[in-house]
Amino acid sequence: MYFFYLNIVYMSQPVMSSSNTKYISIVPENGEQFNPSQKIIYNIEPNLGYIKKDTYLIFDVRNTSSNFAMIAFPNSVGAHALIDNIRIYSKMTGVLLEALENYSQIQGLINQYGYDDKTQLQLKEGVGEPCLSQFSLSNGSTGAQGTTANNITNLQLSPLGDNPNPATPKYVSRRFCIPLRAGLFRTFDSEKLIPILNMGGLRIEINLNPVALGCVRLMGAQRGAVGLINPYDIAQVDWINGGKQLVARAGAGNTIVLVGTYDYKELGLCLGNSIRVWDVGVLNETRVITGIASAGGTITITFSGGNIAATSGNARVFVSQGIAGNAAGQGNAVNTPSIDALNYVITNTEMRICQVVPTPEQAKVLSSELKYEFTSYDVFLDNIDGGTLRHQVPVNSVSSKALGILSIPYRADEERNEAIPSYYGGIVPTNSALNSVQFFINNKLYPLRNYNPNVLNDRVICLNETVKTLKAIGISPKMLGLNQHSNNENYSNLFVVSRELARNGFVFDLRNAEAEVRLGFSAPRTFRTRVNTFVFSKKVIETTASGIQVVL
Repeated sequence: MYFFYLNIVYMSQPVMSSSNTKYISIVPENGEQFNPSQKIIYNIEPNLGYIKKDTYLIFDVRNTSSNFAMIAFPNSVGAHALIDNIRIYSKMTGVLLEALENYSQIQGLINQYGYDDKTQLQLKEGVGEPCLSQFSLSNGSTGAQGTTANNITNLQLSPLGDNPNPATPKYVSRRFCIPLRAGLFRTFDSEKLIPILNMGGLRIEINLNPVALGCVRLMGAQRGAVGLINPYDIAQVDWINGGKQLVARAGAGNTIVLVGTYDYKELGLCLGNSIRVWDVGVLNETRVITGIASAGGTITITFSGGNIAATSGNARVFVSQGIAGNAAGQGNAVNTPSIDALNYVITNTEMRICQVVPTPEQAKVLSSELKYEFTSYDVFLDNIDGGTLRHQVPVNSVSSKALGILSIPYRADEERNEAIPSYYGGIVPTNSALNSVQFFINNKLYPLRNYNPNVLNDRVICLNETVKTLKAIGISPKMLGLNQHSNNENYSNLFVVSRELARNGFVFDLRNAEAEVRLGFSAPRTFRTRVNTFVFSKKVIETTASGIQVVL
């Protein structure tokens, strides 16, 4: 592989002292309330001069789903899941400076590999554990359940009102703060001044994701029917409260009485919720809660519709009905039709930037003409039919200063799964029959011998390639997956196929390289696979008296 050194002189003015900085809040120019698939527009005026890389989006999110469905952000992505793409223009000239497509997908990868402690991400950005009612080690043949409980309010966007009894639903807004991870704002580079003045100001357009990619349903589920296989292999189990299963017995007519002592305020159910009432071989009905009565710790739930069929006394109450189960109470989370229409609204949004005000002496040395270099990415989309055993993913990049390639495969049919969208969860080699990976660049194969990314074969090679690639693009990998025996048998982080192209200040020219990712499969699949390939590279904004241009 040939490497080329890029010798560019660009503005490298260090960030000035804190006494010369101040935070400024910018509100959208096109409204105060935004729904899924809409656009939010911010203008940064050129007279702000220079800013630091510390740029954040702050906003409130309120659940507006029907039937008071309980929703959350996809666990690895958090509030970044709201964003589909970001386009940054020169406000003065209209020149497109940076386009960040499939933004939320790459943010999930960064969150998983780039952080070893997600506490702050959870508190500020809504990143956390999968939004499930239970993590359970289950007996796959009998459906017997364990008692390990997840925090059901962890990422919940539908808190319950507790006055009066019964649990009257009340939607409230939650506030989030996320960094704007744009290359132009030096997400992947060291701190340097960002010359807003020289760029003619910025117009930032943030296009929101559709609701199916912006949020997920709070699910009654477990990880794996026979153990913790991976975070995206889940099966249906009982809704629980503090480690207790919500085992029910038949009531009169259209009611169910929960066995045990419960506090309805901690139950996780409210009026208007869609739930499933289930009993092995007897009962499997979807109903809407119309009443919750609490007396002496005993809770009686009333449902819409006619009388509930007689049960064996071991009926279960499931939080959601968007998943299918079998007679043993097991079932994969599938995107079956739901009577709940998931939705949310964004309000009170602002962009927070850190302005740097130069002194008169510093201003004299700041040139009006400059070359501003930063790391960004372009994305290329491809599809693989289920019957294909060999496939070449084209990487039609025109970058002359490429750093690395990251390809994310995922199931097309579960792209927008209400439980865990494949768009964020990806697909591991064992579930896709993938058994061969190799890159073809400039008529050469990398590595020289193809590798099998499955765990019992060459997973260590796959992870090593990912580590090298992340370092090349400016991300310090800190977490390659859960360090647990059960997770060592598969990938617990998002599975990605990677190739480092350059490092240590060098770059690679992809313009005529005819690059492709060569994938092989051991067997046909029943689904189509999508592959999104992200090419990270250096880009340069050149500003002169005659205008602004971006050099790729």
